[in-house]
Amino acid sequence: MVAQRRRFIAFIAGLILMLLLAGCSIGGSDATPTATTAPTEPTATSTTEASASPTATEASAATPTTAASPTAAASPTSSASPTATIAASPTATAVPESPIGEMAPLDSNQVPNFTLAIKIQATGIGGPGDATIDYQIEQSATDRFHLKANNSGTELELWKIGDDAFIAQAGGDPARQPEGTDTTLFSPATFLQIVPTIPAETNAQDLGTETIDGRTAQHRRVAAETYLQQASFLGGTAVTNPDGVLDVWIDSELQTPLQMQGDLTWTNADGSDGKFAIDYQLTQIGSTPEVQAPAVP
Repeated sequence: MVAQRRRFIAFIAGLILMLLLAGCSIGGSDATPTATTAPTEPTATSTTEASASPTATEASAATPTTAASPTAAASPTSSASPTATIAASPTATAVPESPIGEMAPLDSNQVPNFTLAIKIQATGIGGPGDATIDYQIEQSATDRFHLKANNSGTELELWKIGDDAFIAQAGGDPARQPEGTDTTLFSPATFLQIVPTIPAETNAQDLGTETIDGRTAQHRRVAAETYLQQASFLGGTAVTNPDGVLDVWIDSELQTPLQMQGDLTWTNADGSDGKFAIDYQLTQIGSTPEVQAPAVP
């Protein structure tokens, strides 16, 4: 099988998940109480003494005069419930912005052991046009990795195990490549080229320090307007109605992004809609299990 010799450079696919409906029901009425049997009227003891014949206890002790229901204790005039003075929620203090600083792109040679998932979706960006990309990389050593790529429907899977290489296309079975096959164009370094860069002078909010997959990271947020002004995929084209943010978590030790999450939209000069969404997750640095060769038919 002839190895493909083209780069996959494009922008990737978003997921849309919809969920959740819940319902509740009510029911059940109190059982009707069983009527109590009225006591049997006592037999008169003697006709001579009129008092002996109790008047059937005046129908069960002369039905008590229904006590006049109190005049509903003239329910106190409900004091006009005070109009809740809604304490004006304090205006959120805007987090000041400052240059995001230098970030080192992930170098698969400098960081030999890692797991990475990249999903990108782009529409209305011109150039390569609309695209969806889903890349997954597991690298346990610089010469031992497994890479899966879906580029707008074109699928590729590659294993590099020392001097051996295996390639599977479109979900087919993996095939061992001839000895000496150059797999440079299918290496993690090539696929990492799609990750967008952010110039050091880009203004961003500093949202503090967080822990990502056990590593300390600095959380930075870039507004859509700021990011789109220098986005390479727009080639300097002016856009309007920018919306959304791009969040970046930068490893405090390596200075490379551990996470990138963003959903940016805008309007192009011709009135068409533009969108760029990214979900980048770098994990298991130094703890990715050793990659094994696939079973070959």
